Amino acid sequence: MREAKKAKQAQQIYKASTEVFDVVVRCPETDNFFPTGVACDAGSFNSGSFENNRTQCPHCGKMHRWGDSEIALAN
Repeated sequence: MREAKKAKQAQQIYKASTEVFDVVVRCPETDNFFPTGVACDAGSFNSGSFENNRTQCPHCGKMHRWGDSEIALAN
């Protein structure tokens, strides 16, 4: 019984670590989030560096620079 429980927990951890999310940034003009075109799993997001990037905003049309402090993960 314990082995089955451990196996199920291991599957849940593996699934959570391989789930891919969209990296989104907030438009400073409209305060709306939009996708950056980057996707990654939570582990890579937490350990990676996303500095000095630019993406054109679909809300205001401007190019926005973004880095680690301006981004979040979204489903």
